[in-house]
Amino acid sequence: MKLNENWPDIQDPNAEIHVIVPGTPQAVENMKEELGLVFPVMPVSDLTFHQTFGLIIKDQQNQLWPERGYAIVKDGYIVKAEATDYAGENALQIVQSAVNE
Repeated sequence: MKLNENWPDIQDPNAEIHVIVPGTPQAVENMKEELGLVFPVMPVSDLTFHQTFGLIIKDQQNQLWPERGYAIVKDGYIVKAEATDYAGENALQIVQSAVNE
């Protein structure tokens, strides 16, 4: 997992990084252990967070699913939110752009 590999390099004192995953605390902790993740992962019980940032997709049966992506929030305002499968690979650039906002 690219974010796991990049984690030490993307730490910045001017940015907080939160990884949000839908699921129960226990399910998310199990996932973290199974994948050997080195970064903190916050569970959320529903899709409200993802909907707030526009990181949601609807399937053919109109069921909502979380979409992979990232959001940059500054002073309580959404500066940028983008769906992408490559947030982990581009984490350093994302953090640098957040710091420069």
